[in-house]
Amino acid sequence: MTDSLISASQEPQNSFKAVIVYFSSTTNTRYIAEHIANVLSQQKLKKGESIEVQTFDGLELFQAADLGAPGIIPKVDVSKIEKFGNFLNFLKTAKLFGIGCYTYALQPPPLILRFLHDSIIGDQYFQSVKHFFTFSTHGSLSSLACSILAQHLSRRLHEAIYLGKIDIHTPENYPPLIPIRSQKDLWEKSEIVKLSAFEGKLISNIQDPTYKGEKFMKVSFDLSKMQKSVHNSLGQLTVDPDKCIGCGTCYRKCPYNAIHFQKVNGIVHIDDKEQDSDLGSKQKESTTKIPVFDSIRCQHCCRCYNNCPVHAIEFLKCNTPLRGQYKGPQYKPKTDNDDEASETKDQEKEMLFGKLPFLPVLFWRNTIGQNLLIYYIIAVVVLALIVFLLI
Repeated sequence: MTDSLISASQEPQNSFKAVIVYFSSTTNTRYIAEHIANVLSQQKLKKGESIEVQTFDGLELFQAADLGAPGIIPKVDVSKIEKFGNFLNFLKTAKLFGIGCYTYALQPPPLILRFLHDSIIGDQYFQSVKHFFTFSTHGSLSSLACSILAQHLSRRLHEAIYLGKIDIHTPENYPPLIPIRSQKDLWEKSEIVKLSAFEGKLISNIQDPTYKGEKFMKVSFDLSKMQKSVHNSLGQLTVDPDKCIGCGTCYRKCPYNAIHFQKVNGIVHIDDKEQDSDLGSKQKESTTKIPVFDSIRCQHCCRCYNNCPVHAIEFLKCNTPLRGQYKGPQYKPKTDNDDEASETKDQEKEMLFGKLPFLPVLFWRNTIGQNLLIYYIIAVVVLALIVFLLI
C-alpha cells in the first residue's frame, strides 16, 4: 500500500477524509496503520460518504524537518518542506486523525512528541478534526504510548472525540531481544483478530451521534529517565568495516539524522543527503566509506541495524553478530483476483503466524535481561524460604 490510497485528482465529491500517521522503526506499526486504512477505505458511512484515507510515514516527516536535533525544538517552517506540506494540506480538511508509534521503554520513542507541538503543526491544521484515535506496537512489555499520545493530542483537539486506542503485541525488533539467526519470532493471529474488532468499533462510533468518546490514562510521571537508562546500558552501535559496502541505506533511513559517512583513509565527511544519494554507485572507489554514528543524536531506533543488507551494524555489547534482523510484515490485502473462498478481502496474505515467546524467554536473550531475571528468581526463592521458616 502506498502512502496515498486515493490521489487528490481522484478525490470523491462526497467523502469523509481521514489521516493516519505512523512512526515505525521496522514495519510493525506501519502494518497496523495500513491495515486500519484499508478497512476504513472500504467503508461507506450512513450518509453515503466514502472514507478517503491517507497514511503518512511519521519518521520520514520527522527526518525531513530534522526534529531529532539536540536541544530545543528546532525552528523550522515545515510547510515549506514538500513532504510535510503535503501532509499539512491533507490534514487541514481531515475529519478523522489517527496516530501511532512503536514503543521504546514503555513510552513513545525519544523526541517523537515534538511532532505534535504547536510550533510544528499549527492549530489551523487541526480545525476540521472531529474524531481521533491512537495505536502502538510493543515487542515485550505493553506500554503507556497510546495514552501519552492521546494526552498530548487532547491538548490540541479540545472539541474532538477520542475513539480509543489499541496496543498490538508484535515480534521484538530491538536487536538485544531478537533471537539468534536460526530462529524467528512470528505474529500471533489473536492480535489481528483484536485489531479487526477495534476497526469495527472505529467505524461504528464515527457514525454514532450519541457516542461521547473513550477516556484515557493521564500520565503525570516522567519516564524519560528509563529511556536514558536503557540507552546508556546498551552502549553505541558499531559497524564492521569488512562487511560494510557503503550502500547508504542506514544513512538515508535514520530519522534522527545521526549517521554520516567517513572514508577509512581520509577524514572526509559527507553531510548532504542530496549530494550523496547515490552512495551505492561509488563502491568501486579505492577508499571505503563506512557509517559513523553521532552518539548525541542516535536514539537506538535501530532502523539501521534491521535494514542493513549485509548485517554490518552491531550492538557488540549484546552479541548481535549472532542474532538475526527483523524485517517486519508487509500489508498485502486480498484483491478480487485472489481466492474467493477467503472470508474477507483484507485477510492477511503471505503472513505466517505462531506463538510469541513468553517474557522471561525474551529477556533471557539479553545479557542485561538475564541478570535481571536471575536477581528476580533469587529474590523469589529467598522470599519463599523466609515464609517457609516463619510458618
